[in-house]
Amino acid sequence: MNTHLPRVAYFPDSFHEVNGVAHTSRNFESFARRRNLPFLCVRAGDRAQAITEEGSVWTLELPRGFLSFALEKDLRYDPAFLRHIPLIGEVLERFKPDLIHITGPSEVGMLGAGWRTTWACPWRQVGTPTCTSIWPGDQSGFCVCCPSVSRPQQARRLRT
Repeated sequence: MNTHLPRVAYFPDSFHEVNGVAHTSRNFESFARRRNLPFLCVRAGDRAQAITEEGSVWTLELPRGFLSFALEKDLRYDPAFLRHIPLIGEVLERFKPDLIHITGPSEVGMLGAGWRTTWACPWRQVGTPTCTSIWPGDQSGFCVCCPSVSRPQQARRLRT
């Protein structure tokens, strides 16, 4: 039996902010970390070291620039975020995702949607990612890769 777990590249529109998507994104990363699941989170942030690899969980945190502007009190948009395309491509090449998941049409989400065509892998855009699951052991019954396919059917597909 093949126990291949999907390698998920996650592109949230917020992570450090105080909102539902950011809270859920932090929980996704924590879930992957606790279970040693292959997970890459590509997000905007101010961390000095862009890429970190801690076990099976990778994070790529990229700065917003001086052209960024406020959308909400603690949420910004950077129209020049495209400058990070080469670095994102290098990290995706090393990580080799099976699935790209975006949470919305932010600059981060748009880059994730663009990369999914390059990688030709399934992708999912979800406004509120709290209902999604892709890893065994989660009981939500909803499959990120193909919502019309039950979790047992999807699990069989992932094993082959």
